[in-house]
Amino acid sequence: MSDNCRLVHFGIGAFHRGHQAYYLYLLNEKLPESERWYYTDVNLRKETRAIPEALKKQNGHYHFKRIAPDGTAQYIPISSIDRVEDASEDASIISRIFTDDCVKAVTITVTEAGYYLTESDDLDTAHPEIAHDLSVIRQGSGQPKTLYGFLALALLARQTMANGAITVATCDNLRDNGKRLEKAFHQFVDAASLGSLNTWMSDNVTFPCSMVDRITPVPPVSLPEEIKRELGVEDACPIMGEDFEQWVIENKLAAEFPPLDKVGVTFTHNVHAFEEAKIRILNGGHFLLSYVGALRGYKPTMKTSATMN
Repeated sequence: MSDNCRLVHFGIGAFHRGHQAYYLYLLNEKLPESERWYYTDVNLRKETRAIPEALKKQNGHYHFKRIAPDGTAQYIPISSIDRVEDASEDASIISRIFTDDCVKAVTITVTEAGYYLTESDDLDTAHPEIAHDLSVIRQGSGQPKTLYGFLALALLARQTMANGAITVATCDNLRDNGKRLEKAFHQFVDAASLGSLNTWMSDNVTFPCSMVDRITPVPPVSLPEEIKRELGVEDACPIMGEDFEQWVIENKLAAEFPPLDKVGVTFTHNVHAFEEAKIRILNGGHFLLSYVGALRGYKPTMKTSATMN
């Protein structure tokens, strides 16, 4: 693991490795080693442990098969992750990770269900897993089950630091994701009776909204064999994805952040406009094609994954 500035990512799904880690790889290719950024990836759930274990054996490195519309492919060796940890059974690793002065931000990819929101966009504190995490945080011991419990541990650790300011950047397809997470997390902190943390967060933590776009199908079991055949190297956890990518981040950062605009990431104060364009143009087109396909009798043959939880 390097001493460079770093990001932490909660969850180690295919989308993260084909998007956030990919963009950081592109940036590092443009920077001298002393200015590069690296990821610490953290697994949060027992049922998703297999890929993190394989990735850790490879020192965080893997290949990304980037597929163009005409079917041609690039095999890109991604090296922007240099630390892989598993907090699914030992949450104490969270404090050790986040008290590192080199950590400047945490990125998160969760499914919509991973926000545990009610119809009014409030945190569902009655949900058994949220209730469990509230108990863990109040008691100061135990193993969290949700993003909220792990994030609370992370920010409690940052609160002890002289320079603990940090950006919490959620990166998924939920609209107004940063605002929704911020509201729900503050409700979690209130319910856990962590008033001092809420006060500290108001000056030291931001939750920027973002919009992300890239299709990253769950890789077929044959992909490792393909990598070995094409490149002559062993890779137990390669991924694949389309060659289109887009990442828009609200310019609302609490600390130093990698200059991803150098590799095409858009920083803006108006993420909503980009969300509108995607929903109306891209998603509308996808729906139209799916209806035509259904009428013609086509059935999906590949499961896609854009989230991690």
